Amino acid sequence: MKISKIFLFCVVLFLVSCGDNGSESIEMLIGSWDLEQLTGDGTVSIEKDGSTTESDIAVSSGEVSYVITFTEGSYVTAGSYNITNETLDDNGSKVFEPLIYTNASGSGTYKINDEIMISGGAFLGIKISGVNLGLMAGEQESTLESLSADELILTNTQEKSLMQGDSTVTVVLSTRSVWTKR
Repeated sequence: MKISKIFLFCVVLFLVSCGDNGSESIEMLIGSWDLEQLTGDGTVSIEKDGSTTESDIAVSSGEVSYVITFTEGSYVTAGSYNITNETLDDNGSKVFEPLIYTNASGSGTYKINDEIMISGGAFLGIKISGVNLGLMAGEQESTLESLSADELILTNTQEKSLMQGDSTVTVVLSTRSVWTKR
């Protein structure tokens, strides 16, 4: 009888310690969040005729009026935002490309497993060297760097290649977005 009680206690302890894979995070996440800041860095590679040219990129947000609203299992986005894309050309000179997104909107599904959020698409669209990272097909993984009652910080790394004429353009971009709850 004593062994049965110990076994039952261990089973209950195991089930409680397994948690619910993010239900607390989902409860805290539900609601509307304003984008405060987006930063990122990465590389752009262009392959043509067997040679590759690569440059570093840096992305930072400017004026932002963009909201993401989470319900249980789904999200919608709406608003506008400005992003400056800073690229180094072959000579090491900075090239600034202002990107303005107005009336941006989208929707999708998500799930949270521990500190990983898996969404059915990107929350933000970013176009770099003709490659639209917001249109990436399939699931996107973001890390919940921080989630509290009033702040959400997501990190994400995306890679996408696109044929442009006789060149292949590949963009690898790691971003960090900071959101505040309404």
